Amino acid sequence: EVIDELAPPVVSNQNTNSNTSSGSGRSGSSRSGGSSGVTSKSVFARPLSITTNGDDVRLLQVFLNNQGYTVSSFGLGSKGNESTYFGPATKSALMKFQTAKGLSPTGVLDTQTMAVVNLLYSSTGTTSNPSANSVSPTTSGYVFTRSLTLGSSGSDVRQLQVFLNTKGYTISSSGTGSRGNESIYFGPATKAALIRYQIANGIKPASGFFGPVTRAKVNLQK
Repeated sequence: EVIDELAPPVVSNQNTNSNTSSGSGRSGSSRSGGSSGVTSKSVFARPLSITTNGDDVRLLQVFLNNQGYTVSSFGLGSKGNESTYFGPATKSALMKFQTAKGLSPTGVLDTQTMAVVNLLYSSTGTTSNPSANSVSPTTSGYVFTRSLTLGSSGSDVRQLQVFLNTKGYTISSSGTGSRGNESIYFGPATKAALIRYQIANGIKPASGFFGPVTRAKVNLQK
């Protein structure tokens, strides 16, 4: 299961039928055996930050390099030469990843960032992504870049409704929110459809909040 943020306070008094709808330091000592191949379905289980050591740091460097968030262009931390030391270059690369995924750019593999990284592993079975410094592209050319919740409005809410309707998590069978009639308002029906999607995809809490983890999952599936 993957963990999304807790939903912010719910906006009340919405009509039920209204819808719309997260471096290798050059002094690193231990390096990998030279392979930066895919680390399929690897799972990160602890927070990582500057000066941390361990094989999971090397795996994080592999992940970042393969995603296009280069730790180093040569030497320790470069592709094929990832190390077990979390230095400034790893922090910098991780911050770029966090910014691209709509996460707080702390440079720390914290709980939310860990959930998104693990989700990318489990969803794709690969760490490679030729599109650097960007949110995972969608087949429609649209990517979600902000969190959405009950009461939100905007074209991205419409895109979310289109996604949910297309995937079978129907917003409405007729009228506003139905397929071909998606709106820009995130109402109770959008929230209910999103909760069904979150439950089906093991995202907790299934609160109807479109946070970084849910967003990453949707961007991968579009």
